Amino acid sequence: MDLSEEHKTYLAHKHQGGLNNQKGNTFEVIYATKEIIHLYSLGVDLDNTYVAAQLKDTFVDDFQIIYNDGLKVYHQCKDTISLSWDEDKKGKPFYDFRWQKVYSVANGESFQLKIVYSNTGCKIHTSPIPSVIEDVTIKELFPAYPNLNAILLDSEDLQSEIKSILFADRDGHTLDKLSVFAEVIRSEWLELAAPNRLVSLSEIKDQTILKYGAIINFKDLPNVELSDELKNIFDRFPEFSYLVNGQNIFWSYRKLSGQFYLTDELNSRINETNPSEIFQLITLFN
Repeated sequence: MDLSEEHKTYLAHKHQGGLNNQKGNTFEVIYATKEIIHLYSLGVDLDNTYVAAQLKDTFVDDFQIIYNDGLKVYHQCKDTISLSWDEDKKGKPFYDFRWQKVYSVANGESFQLKIVYSNTGCKIHTSPIPSVIEDVTIKELFPAYPNLNAILLDSEDLQSEIKSILFADRDGHTLDKLSVFAEVIRSEWLELAAPNRLVSLSEIKDQTILKYGAIINFKDLPNVELSDELKNIFDRFPEFSYLVNGQNIFWSYRKLSGQFYLTDELNSRINETNPSEIFQLITLFN
């Protein structure tokens, strides 16, 4: 079912500048980051699970999840106390949800609509979902946190989800390190997000590893295999010890310690340099 000309005009105006506004909207961004982390913790098919913002011809358009079985979950995120189902007119939740259902049903989609709101004082919190959309609509209360660290302090569930995604850190998963992971996911989502663009969870993960591999270590990555040449170089220094943990190498020498992400480029550089002094080796890690 194609959009009417009236709705094409409405959505063109509704989406204009929308993603830029979203990038500055803490409520929407933090909620999307929380949802992406949750998807990773579930172990979904990363190559075929997508997230998106501002999809074309979409009424409920702040954030979408498209699962590998084809299910689409449309999210509208509203951080305002003046939120209700009362008015059925353009720009109001009921109008957008009602028409999203009409087009999604007509196009044979498997879908769900979700209204995400921040305030228990708004009418949507206490009023029932209108009957015309109640079979496809759910509500979620999500407080308006000022930043990701604030939600981590408040949510042991989110802390546990991040811990389930990452390899164990030698020094333990401190709150600071969990916060770093959440912030990296937020940053990569915003960098990859563009109007009408599907972003796979694999793409976010690959970008995260490429940029932050030294501090972000996804659990489903196997332990990196050290070549015999590299092991011989490490073993050359009796007081040097190391631990392989996923793609990270934790090392220590006397009172010094650190970690690095072993890329093919770094592996080649160490082998080519073939250091004969311990500090020459440690310098290569950086």
